Formats: sequence, C-alpha cells, structure tokens
Amino acid sequence: MKPHDSDSEPGQALETNSATIRSIHTERFDTREVAKVSGIDIGKLQNWLTRGVIEMESELNPGRGQSRTYSAYEVARIRLTKKFADTGVPLSTAFTLTGALKKAWEQVPGGHELYGTEIKFQSWLLVLQAAEWPAGRKASTVQADDYMVVWLVDEKNAPDKPMGLRATLTALADTAVVAINMGTFLKETLSRLSALRGGTG
Repeated sequence: MKPHDSDSEPGQALETNSATIRSIHTERFDTREVAKVSGIDIGKLQNWLTRGVIEMESELNPGRGQSRTYSAYEVARIRLTKKFADTGVPLSTAFTLTGALKKAWEQVPGGHELYGTEIKFQSWLLVLQAAEWPAGRKASTVQADDYMVVWLVDEKNAPDKPMGLRATLTALADTAVVAINMGTFLKETLSRLSALRGGTG
C-alpha cells in the first residue's frame, strides 16, 4: 500500500477500496456521543453552535427544536478543533483550518485513518504561525488568519527525505510547532465512535 501520487504531493491519502469502507462512515452521531468522544462538555459544544463558531452542514442540521446529528468525520473535525484551540489557536480559526482537512478526509473515506496502522508511512499535521513557514518550501498547507496547518507524509524507512518530518522541523528551526499524528488521531476517533455502537474499532 502506498500514497496516491506520492511524488507530487507531500501529503496524500492512502488508497482504499470502496467495498471495504467501514460502516462507521455511513452512521450519524448525536451531541452526547460527540461530546464523549471529543472530550468537550455538552454545554460548551452547544455554546459553540449557538455562537456560530461551529457551523453545521445543512444536511446534518435539521433546524430549531430537532436533534442534530454528526458524521464520523464531523466528530473528528470537532475533536481536532478542540485540540488546535487547546494549543492556543483561536477557536474560529481552528474550525476554519479543520474544515479543509475534513474535505480532504471525505474525498477518500477511510484513506486517512489507514495511516494509523500503516507500517511504512505516517501522516502528520504541523500547526504553526503562518509567518514562520519558510518561503519557497513546498508542502500541502491550509492557512487561516495568522495560522497554518502543514500536512505531510513521513516514510519511516527514509526519515531524512527532504519533505519528511525531520527535514521539515529542521527547516523550521526554533519555530514553535505543534505536531499531530493525523492517522493515529483519526483511527483513535473512529475507534471511539465504533465502541459507542458496540463495535471493536
């Protein structure tokens, strides 16, 4: 198994067969389940929704007086938003950044969490101040306000590749960076959701 077009982009999803996509991607989860998996108090989550910090997709937001439901990747997005915010990224900025990541996850359902068990590759997210990113350095990036998320795939057997994690951190020198193993993060999130429904994850 190898990344799509691994020579063209620093970050790529792993190939997945649509016939083997886990059923977790067809299920919907309620606010209580989201709060439990993401580690966010229900009251705080409702506050985020009321304030418009989190704007639900129309098909998952049935309107006033009815229960909201969330896709597995929406839950992962909310959990990742909290993780970004906990590191100091403004909440609205964090939600914008994770929106682009969620779209990438949805393009290849199941393809990103596979990095959580992949032997040869690891998928990383680096969160930093956008102004600190070295000019001219290629990467898959998302920027919102003053912050940037860099997505890269690290080859375990070639840790010194120019676009790998080690080289990227070296290029960033003394820049304050938060590194998140995205494959492990997604796998853990979906495993928690599966466990709520009686699955093994």
